[in-house]
Parts: sequence; C-alpha cells; structure tokens
Amino acid sequence: MSATAAVLGPTLVAPASVHVSQASRGERRAIVVGASSGMGAALVRALCRQGYRVAALARRSELLQELERELAGVCERAGGYLFVHAHDVTESGAVPDLFERCVRELGGLDLFLFAAGI
Repeated sequence: MSATAAVLGPTLVAPASVHVSQASRGERRAIVVGASSGMGAALVRALCRQGYRVAALARRSELLQELERELAGVCERAGGYLFVHAHDVTESGAVPDLFERCVRELGGLDLFLFAAGI
C-alpha cells in the first residue's frame, strides 16, 4: 500500500485525502445505515478513528452491540462519539422520526452513508 492510501477497514482502502484534519475532530457528524457488517461497519470504524460523532444504524442489534463493544473508547479517544440503534429502514413509517432523533443526538449532520443491502 502506498503512503497516499489509508486502510478504512479489513478490505476497504481509500485515498489519504479522506482523513479529517485535527481541528475538525469531534465536529463532524455522520449517520451510517447498514452499519452492522461489511462496508457499513468498516465505515463506522474509519469514522470513529477519525473522531466523527457517528450514529450507526442496522437491523441486527447483536452485531451492532459487538461493533459498539469493539469501538468502546475509540471514538472518545479520537474526540468523537458513537451512538448505535437497531432499526429496519424498510419500515419506512418510522424512518423520519429515527433520522430526526439521530440528528438531535449528534448535534447536526455532515455526512449520510447508506450501506444497507436492501
């Protein structure tokens, strides 16, 4: 891997330009849908390490809880925050309320990532 790349997860690689500057840590907020495995979980890990305030949403609560345990302290040490919530986004009636709750919990929103396999 070159010096201009950063590993975001087990198999996900992106340009180093995706890193957040030190000054903005803890000020960036993201919602990741489909966060319990695969690309969604890799994105949550990367964002936590970069100090984002992250709302991780997925159907499988047991996998979300494992991710939360794995990242316990990682977000805080980087200046961020992790909030997990189990929800099936195919239940469209509750999505607007859930979205509003996440935005309130995070204090705003800068990035929305949808990685759910619907």
